[in-house]
Amino acid sequence: MKMDQKPTATLLELAAKSLLSNEPAAIHALNEIPRDLFVPLFNAAFLGGHKQMLKAMVRVWPFCCLHIGSLNARESYYEIVEAMIDGLQILPAQNSSSWQPKLRILDLRYDLDCETTCSEIRTTFPFCFQSCIYSQHSILKIEEAQNNVRVLPPRMDTLYLSFCGLSNRDVIVLSQSSQATHLRVLNLSNNQIFSEVDEPFLTLLEKVSGTLEHLEVNNCFITDSTLSAILPALSLCSKLYFLSFAFNPITMPALKSLLQHLAPLRRLKHVIYPVPVHCYNEWNFLETLDRRKLAEAQAQVNMMLKEVQREDMKWASCCD
Repeated sequence: MKMDQKPTATLLELAAKSLLSNEPAAIHALNEIPRDLFVPLFNAAFLGGHKQMLKAMVRVWPFCCLHIGSLNARESYYEIVEAMIDGLQILPAQNSSSWQPKLRILDLRYDLDCETTCSEIRTTFPFCFQSCIYSQHSILKIEEAQNNVRVLPPRMDTLYLSFCGLSNRDVIVLSQSSQATHLRVLNLSNNQIFSEVDEPFLTLLEKVSGTLEHLEVNNCFITDSTLSAILPALSLCSKLYFLSFAFNPITMPALKSLLQHLAPLRRLKHVIYPVPVHCYNEWNFLETLDRRKLAEAQAQVNMMLKEVQREDMKWASCCD
């Protein structure tokens, strides 16, 4: 006979709950507890809403990644994440050897099988913080954009906001945040942020122009007029290395104009551009793609790169 039973708690889970019964003592012992106890202890603290414990744990988290998207807390997600972010604000002096942080990615997405990696982990920047709170499966999707932006680390340099239904209002909030002045990697793909006006994104682009190295705005309904409006601000991004704006309805003349404006950006090496609309018999239907026209378009791009002496800059269409 089968009976429904609650899963029995493991010894590690029981040990974690026992530690949390005396939270001050548990916080004091964090540097002494074994690595194997960190995950069950964190789960118990998260589910129980122990904000001070969470704040302390993220400072000494012994792994590079921390995934919390599938956890369901009794407390407000915003308040819990705010406590965790607060714990990451306290950074040691650059010459300090007493504290070696390992946490690089705080992933709030529900998808446990994601393959998110932080491109900065192997570099000399020890405090790279990749924030994915605007992901399609984010546990914070129900919160207001204003609240989410407020709890982001002030010196965050990587932000992915793909598939989150961003509005112009959200882009305005982001452009007005202090975090925008430090962003090096920004992904706004799959949001219809250009369906109304261009000004919010234009303002954001101007704000990040001094630091931005990687920009993705794929499938954002960028038109020729949109591209023309943002070109001046995009041309100011002197540190830009990678640009991708695939799956947008752009014509060949607009593409040529973009290339001419971007040619002076000496650090720009990789551009992923959309298939020009004339290469489709019917826009947005890949089965109608005319490969001959696409090859001709790529040949024109390559010729222009040669004319402006930027053959070091690789341009490829999203269908290559």
